[in-house]
Amino acid sequence: MKVLSKPEQAATKIREQKKKLGTCVFLIRLTIKQLIFLSGLRYMVKNSILQWVGKVRTNNEKSNCCSFN
Repeated sequence: MKVLSKPEQAATKIREQKKKLGTCVFLIRLTIKQLIFLSGLRYMVKNSILQWVGKVRTNNEKSNCCSFN
């Protein structure tokens, strides 16, 4: 292994830290994107369930209404 001078050692340390920081920032951004995606997905599922329940309710009310007549 080549012996590095002090400035080269410092530069190498800074590069390694930047790599670590870049990876960390990347992971944080990925996590934020996943959270946004999951909250959007949850919102969509919730809406579709509410719509389905609403359709079932209106269908039941119509059938009850018709059965009484």
